[in-house]
Amino acid sequence: MQLVSFLQRGVARYGVVEGDGVVDLTQRLGAEFPSVRALIAGNGRTRIERFLGRGRADHALAELSYLPAVPDPAKIICVGVNYHAHRAEMDRKAEDYPTLFIRWPSSLVGSAFSFASLVSAARS
Repeated sequence: MQLVSFLQRGVARYGVVEGDGVVDLTQRLGAEFPSVRALIAGNGRTRIERFLGRGRADHALAELSYLPAVPDPAKIICVGVNYHAHRAEMDRKAEDYPTLFIRWPSSLVGSAFSFASLVSAARS
């Protein structure tokens, strides 16, 4: 099950991917779970499953403007240099403990984000 957050006509929404589309969960569960974060915290997985397998997506994936999967995280703790190939390409020795660092919510982008659009915007 893959959850996505996206913009629809400028309004933040969330849904679940089914095939090449998304079942809009905001319209179905938004009153009970107003965000993906609330859905996860409220253990809403079983509520989602009843909307799957019907072959009826509300939006095509190609038409979505993606947001970060969880647009309003409480905290973001990242683990860096945590696999051998990455450590080798950086020419770093193995450490006894992983590298931890934080990210700010404003530094996150949606999964289909185009860095080209960011560069274009910065040049204009």
